[in-house]
Amino acid sequence: MEINKVIREATMNVFVNLIDEGYSPTLEFEGDSLTLWTEDSSAETVTIINRKRTAFGEHVFSLQVIPGEGETYVAEMVADEIVSVIKGDCDE
Repeated sequence: MEINKVIREATMNVFVNLIDEGYSPTLEFEGDSLTLWTEDSSAETVTIINRKRTAFGEHVFSLQVIPGEGETYVAEMVADEIVSVIKGDCDE
């Protein structure tokens, strides 16, 4: 499973869902981040590679869905969709 593919798939699923719900979303790509915007909410998805040892084992990376100013529903939708995409991949 390629994590960038999971992020793109989840974000595009949310993008389509927002259109279906009557929003006019936009996407912005910059460096390693992907930002999804609506009229009153936004979310930036960032993958941080940070290899280190922790008390629980070996830490490899963090995947953050960061809400922008305004409402948080876009960040919540993207985070939920990322989990759904990953769980769907585990079932195959």
